[in-house]
Amino acid sequence: MPYGGYFSALMTGLAQSEARFYDDALSTFDSILPDNNNFTEQDATRMERELGLVSSSEVSLTDRKLAIIRKINHPGTIAARQHYLYVQGQLRAVGFDVYVHENLSRTNPFELVALNVQHGDHQHGDVQHGGAILEKVANKIDAASDADFNAGTSFSNLFYIGGEVLGTNADVDAEREAEFRELILRLKPQNQIAILLINYV
Repeated sequence: MPYGGYFSALMTGLAQSEARFYDDALSTFDSILPDNNNFTEQDATRMERELGLVSSSEVSLTDRKLAIIRKINHPGTIAARQHYLYVQGQLRAVGFDVYVHENLSRTNPFELVALNVQHGDHQHGDVQHGGAILEKVANKIDAASDADFNAGTSFSNLFYIGGEVLGTNADVDAEREAEFRELILRLKPQNQIAILLINYV
């Protein structure tokens, strides 16, 4: 095979074509798999749209990538997918520093908050005082739409999402509130109501 001949040119052309194919394939994988530094905000927006996720350019790309990875991996390999620790693990997997607590003692949520926060920081009835936020997640992403949902009087269908210690608050990025509530709705058992002890910051 003489150098510069027809067969040599053919082999050179095939090698260049295969190199371009490899680069194109790598670029495609980089744009659809959020596990690399070449995954851009535009890629995140497209994937969020395709996966039905809440999209916000104000949220860091790192957190958006975590949410996409969790969605792609859902439902994962855990059998007890409605267990409170599974819900907690999924929320923490996307960057929400929160903890889920069962309401084993069937505590009234307002009594729980009153026992764990200082005067002026908890909610009485339907009016909020101070800095604590006590919301329900029953059926709606919009917090105001779930505010009047009747949780009953036995409180057996409630669980709490907040700080590491039951009754304390956790912080969640205000830009991710809709994403946070939507994920809870997707994860929680249908008959359960989440009581949020969350400060949106």
